[in-house]
Amino acid sequence: MNFVSKNLNTRLFEDSTALYTCNIQITVDSKNDFKPVVIASNPSVSDRILGINELTKYDYRRLIGKNKYVKFIIPLAVIILGSKDKNPRVIDAWIDDKLANMFYGPIEDEEKRRLEYVGPIIFTSDRRVYN
Repeated sequence: MNFVSKNLNTRLFEDSTALYTCNIQITVDSKNDFKPVVIASNPSVSDRILGINELTKYDYRRLIGKNKYVKFIIPLAVIILGSKDKNPRVIDAWIDDKLANMFYGPIEDEEKRRLEYVGPIIFTSDRRVYN
């Protein structure tokens, strides 16, 4: 998901410590001529990924094999760290691991054949607090 990391505009987020999350769902269906449909669970986050509609231009048929219908779920977290001084803040690796585990849950057997989890993708950005 290099596309997302290259196109996420962290300047559009507030400059205080915060966690923003959303899931990006890409559905590929033979009934729709395998044209991908991209939906995000939280537009206030996904709208800050510049050009997210570019994800509809990829040919996902190589990834889905002989399946006629697949949903790709991409969990996304954006952590904005608000620094009050010139020393940038970083997030501890164990926090990244805990956040990554929060995105996974049980999947019904029927859905398991059609759902693919990609990620999660976790970004951190240090934004200096100006007020």
